[in-house]
This record gives sequence, structure tokens and C-alpha cells, in this order.
Amino acid sequence: RLDPSFMIPYECEPVLRRANGQFVMMLGERQIVGITLQWDPSSGKTKSDISSTALVLHDDFGNKYWHRSLNLVGPVVEHNESGHINGGQGGQLCDLLEQFHVPRVTIETNGIGGFAPASLKGALKARKIRCGVTEKHNTKPKNKRILDALEGPLLSGLLWVHTSIIDKPEGGENNSAVYKKFSAFNPAITEQEDDEMDSLAGAITDQPERVGKIHSQNEQREGVNWRNKSSVTSCATDFD
Repeated sequence: RLDPSFMIPYECEPVLRRANGQFVMMLGERQIVGITLQWDPSSGKTKSDISSTALVLHDDFGNKYWHRSLNLVGPVVEHNESGHINGGQGGQLCDLLEQFHVPRVTIETNGIGGFAPASLKGALKARKIRCGVTEKHNTKPKNKRILDALEGPLLSGLLWVHTSIIDKPEGGENNSAVYKKFSAFNPAITEQEDDEMDSLAGAITDQPERVGKIHSQNEQREGVNWRNKSSVTSCATDFD
């Protein structure tokens, strides 16, 4: 159902530029108009889910670029001797937010996620990073969430993926653990390794769908008006 070979690989990184007094984010030749980051927290203990994050860029053609897939490790937060937050999963996430200028992060609050938003806000305050935090509690079955969010863009050629996600440095192309999980995904199985796909699904649905620009360079032609005109027309004259 989720054949990873349908994903379109790319290698470039987003660049923030300033033009006409405004900041513009470009990914190659495409202008990025939206960026979403989903965090599905986990304690990282044995037999628990992965604390997965998915960063997705969106352009004005409706394409989705899965740019980063990071699994956070360690405690949710770490404190220094003064009691201030200085690390943990919240600190790792702050690094990602700061690097890509993410304006908002969505956190799944199921399970341990109920504690994560407050912890992240503390980390953001300590790092002086301005970023919104949205909480989301999921009630829909995970497999349905994944299929509803990914199957359409994947089969429509709208889902791009950064090579750092699907390639393994020592194993070559299309040999990463995430790529293999896509290949092995079975919607009939409830317990499987699908945390990266779940966070990706959340990041994709967190942004409104865009129908894309009109690719034709020709101006739009007005349709033929076949309806009879029944209105009254008046004209002014300048003769007696």
C-alpha cells in the first residue's frame, strides 16, 4: 500500500533569502510556503514507541517535502544544577526548530505526550526561541491515519523525500531503516514499526492542501456566455 519507490528523492537544503524587505524560503527553484513539524513523544524505554519527529516542507504547487526524520533519545528534558532545562529530547527538538526556522510544532499528547508540551515550552523559553506549540490528541486508529495522509500524495507524485532519510551511508541508496519500514507496512497489522510514518502523516495533514498553480502560461479564456440578456439598457443622447 505504501511503496517507497513512489517517493521522489532530492538532496538540496532550504535557503532563507531576503527580497523586497521580506524573507523567502527556497528549496532549489521552489518557493516554500509552509513548514510543519510533528513530534510523537516517547520515553525511549524498551518495547515502547520511538520518539519520532517529521519535518515537512510545502510548496505552492501542493508538493510535500519530507526533509527530516529524527528519533529523539534520552529523557524528555534534562536540567542543569541551577534547575534550568539544558538538554534531553526537548533540547534536541529545539536544535531542529532553530535550524529550519520552524514557526510551530505539533505534539501528539497521547501517553507520555501529555507532559511533553510544557517541557518543550520550558526548553524554548530557556533557548529564547519563538515557536508556537500545538497539542493534538489522536483517537483515530494509527493505520487509518497513516493511509489517509500518505497514500494519496504518494501515488499522486506529490511526496518528495530527502536522501538523508532513505539512504544509509554504509548501505547505499534506499537501504535505510525507514525505507524498509515503508516497504514492510501492512495496514492489516496493528503492532508494527511505523512510528516514522505516523509522525510523517501528522506533519502532512497539519497543513492545508493546495491545488497548485496553473502550469499553462496562457491567460485564462472567458467562457462563452450563452444566456440571453433580459436586462434593460439605457443610453443618454445629446440631440433633440
